[in-house]
Amino acid sequence: MSEESMAPEPGDPDRMTVAEVCGLLDRSHATIYRWIGEGMPSYKWGGERVFRRSEVLAWVNNRA
Repeated sequence: MSEESMAPEPGDPDRMTVAEVCGLLDRSHATIYRWIGEGMPSYKWGGERVFRRSEVLAWVNNRA
């Protein structure tokens, strides 16, 4: 199964872009991409990096 097939689809209310995650967490793009490298769940969708809000929040809460 490809990463894109597991990604939240457009229109999914749980789907977020990098910019939206930056706003939600009040962090820079650089921090979000560093966290992706550290295991923050994300998906590639047509060349765009997308997230599930629920997974992002769970991942951040588990780091605290």
